[in-house]
Amino acid sequence: MNKIKPGREVMVVGVGLHPFGRFPDEDLGDLAIGAVLPALKDAGVKWKDIAIAYFGHVYYQGMSVGETTLSKLGLTGVPIVNVENACSSGSTAFWQAYWGITTGLYDLALAFGAEKVPRGPVTV
Repeated sequence: MNKIKPGREVMVVGVGLHPFGRFPDEDLGDLAIGAVLPALKDAGVKWKDIAIAYFGHVYYQGMSVGETTLSKLGLTGVPIVNVENACSSGSTAFWQAYWGITTGLYDLALAFGAEKVPRGPVTV
């Protein structure tokens, strides 16, 4: 079996966070945007600098959630990968971005996530 080893150094250059809590008037996209915009600003990069984006989520019912979220801001034109991996969705999105950069496939990637968990018992 081939073993791919990390090549280039990878670093987090910007972070953003929407506060945790219940926000009945905000949809999943609004919550994600509340983290993406500050992360881009913190990194000092523009959307056109991003080569790929990975969006982690679990409960949201629908397709192309990452694309729908970012298109609200006019952030289009790059591949957006939607990642669902139960409680590890966000870390898996980050892991994908890491490997894309360390292997030299991409120079700059966005890993982001959002969740809006329904009230009551959680079912899968």
